[in-house]
Amino acid sequence: MFQGKRMFRAVLLLVFVALMAGPAAAHPPSSIDLRYEPAGRLLVIGFKHLVQDGNAHFIKEIKVQVNGKEFAKIELAAQSGKDGGQVSLSLPEVKTGDLVSVKAVCNRFGEMKKDLRIP
Repeated sequence: MFQGKRMFRAVLLLVFVALMAGPAAAHPPSSIDLRYEPAGRLLVIGFKHLVQDGNAHFIKEIKVQVNGKEFAKIELAAQSGKDGGQVSLSLPEVKTGDLVSVKAVCNRFGEMKKDLRIP
C-alpha cells in the first residue's frame, strides 16, 4: 500500500510540473517602448520578448488604438531577434493630447499594453 501512495504522489507531481511548464515557457512581452516622431508623424513601437526560437515563439500581433478607437492591427509571423523587435506605424492625423494605446500579443500566451499621450 505504501508503494502505491508513493507512485501516486510521483505521478501527481509529474502532472503538476508538466502543466506548469507550458505557461512558464510562454510569456507576454516584458516591456513595450513607444516613441512618437512628430516630424514624420511616426509611431515607433519597440518590444522586449526573450525567446529561444523566434519562428516558434513570437509576438503575433500588435494592436493600436487612437483615443479608444481601433486604428491598426499589425500581424507578425515570426520574431527576427531573440530579445524582441520593433515596428513603425504612420499616424498621419494624430494631434497633441491624443491617446495612443498599443497592445502586443504573444502567439503562445499573454499580452501587454502601453499608452502614450501625444506631446
